Amino acid sequence: MTTRQAPARNPITVIGAFPHLDIAPSQVAQFLIQPSFRISQEHVGQREMLDSFVATPSRYVFEMVRRTRETQCDSRRILIFNPLLRLSTFLIRLTLACVAQSHHDDAVVRSSNGLPLAYLLTLEPAEDYRHLLLLSCSNPELDSKLLAALYFRDVALITVHFPCLTAISNGFLPGPYWRPMEWCAQNALDVLRKVGGEPTAPAANRRTLRDAVRMSAFFTHHAGDALFMGIAASMTERPLFDEILINEAYFPIVRENRGKITFSTTDGPIPFRGEYRKEDCHHFLDMVPRLAKGVFHVYCRGTRNYNFTNFHYIDHFRFCLGESLTEDSQLHRGLVVGAVHPARSKADGPPTILLHFDAGWPLKVYPRSFQLELATLLREQGFRLVALDAHDPLPDVESLRFGTLEKFDALLDRVDVVIGMDSFPVHYAAQARAIKTLHLFSSTHPVHSWAGDSAHHRALHNGADCCPCLGWDKCVRHGGSVCRNFAPPAAVVRGVAEVLAGLPLAPPTLDPLPMPSSKCPRQFRRGTGKAVVFGERDLSAPRLQLMRPFWYLALIPYVVAILVGEFVTAVRHEGPRKALYLTHAFVRRHFPRLLPKRGNGTT
Repeated sequence: MTTRQAPARNPITVIGAFPHLDIAPSQVAQFLIQPSFRISQEHVGQREMLDSFVATPSRYVFEMVRRTRETQCDSRRILIFNPLLRLSTFLIRLTLACVAQSHHDDAVVRSSNGLPLAYLLTLEPAEDYRHLLLLSCSNPELDSKLLAALYFRDVALITVHFPCLTAISNGFLPGPYWRPMEWCAQNALDVLRKVGGEPTAPAANRRTLRDAVRMSAFFTHHAGDALFMGIAASMTERPLFDEILINEAYFPIVRENRGKITFSTTDGPIPFRGEYRKEDCHHFLDMVPRLAKGVFHVYCRGTRNYNFTNFHYIDHFRFCLGESLTEDSQLHRGLVVGAVHPARSKADGPPTILLHFDAGWPLKVYPRSFQLELATLLREQGFRLVALDAHDPLPDVESLRFGTLEKFDALLDRVDVVIGMDSFPVHYAAQARAIKTLHLFSSTHPVHSWAGDSAHHRALHNGADCCPCLGWDKCVRHGGSVCRNFAPPAAVVRGVAEVLAGLPLAPPTLDPLPMPSSKCPRQFRRGTGKAVVFGERDLSAPRLQLMRPFWYLALIPYVVAILVGEFVTAVRHEGPRKALYLTHAFVRRHFPRLLPKRGNGTT
């Protein structure tokens, strides 16, 4: 790095999402540094972007560009720090110093270990920049070529001679979860090479050819997700996608959707259904041969951990599809609106209750002893009972299997109340059919999928402070295969009486449960509150050169200190069993070669 300064040019607006830094606005050299954005787990605002577990880092790149253009219309050049990474102030300063000394109008800034640190773009008024969704955010060479093909200009590579470690991140899932995004970026580049037209053609003509390519959101599963995605699609006014790709088994759920985005279908395996036991990122790569050619595909499955957010899945999906959601009042929160399903005539006999005791994983299933006790109590009160997909028959209860959605709709015509797990049948009954429901939550938090607490819907739980957890088939705090957060049968019977009588419930009802954001790891939370202000001396090349050896020495201890602090916090709040469980999960994801593969096929 030399001290020679580049000629004065248009100022560069600097933006980034830093959970650990409160960056104050300032002007340093040619940079107009803006207050930092944050990927927020609890609230949304102009500087707080909704933490969506299906939003890629590139979705947040686009969102920061969109919000900056809307508030600062005169910004012509912009430097966007990669939201995938959790950068230190030293690495931010190195990046700014390298950009200041470059002569490039457009560039991708990369670290010495090959990660894209930031994107330098010249903004054009004619562009909407939704194609930034196609960036990999993990491969700087690929992103440089893709930006050049998308926006018809030369995009250079600028190297910062310092590494960026990914053991501490900005909340995105690591390693294997980057591969789908890299495939999508390479696929987009291949499509552009085929349809891009002559390099000498006017930019407007090439832009027309590019915009004619459909943008498809890869979102294939599961039934409950398809239900909430359909609701989200119907509410999205500014969609970034032309279509949403789902598995054909779930198409009946969204067939009547009237939103601005169409649904297309594919076949193939479904994760954790039957013998197929692969995680979303590996499933996507298995599905690649089935994807349509000549289409921009964007991976829209798991990229973050929804367990740390206070947002309903519907709002997760709305943000993914294109809604900015800059005010809490814009959030849907999953609340059911409109008239409730009319009660059947009393002449038809006593009320009928549908019981659904099945779910996507074992800890979400009501314990067998509770099932038997609840069925007994309800029969004693004179209710007619129907059990759907019961693992074992319940005495004196009609038992049915889930067949098609049409048959399930016909079954719902017979019932007055649905009692179920955090699973598709009870969500569909509440959201699509407005039938009175009781949702029995355990290891998952009601805020993510409930229908609200009202005269017609109840979210029942036992108030355990370990909810939500990451357990699948074993309790990570106490051991065993039964979740202690289920509401007891007597509480469920009381809830049935309340919803049948239409008794209102005084909000809020989630007080016994801590909100999920309180469990968010410290490294993803707000900064210290002390504003970070960059000055001229912070970008001094000689000063940065002198500091480089000290930052190298501090790099590993800095990361270790953060991880040890997280472990101690987990032991204090979650107990040693769960702390060790989380440690195992962390090592398995970041250093997969150190641990053997699981029997279910996940790595």
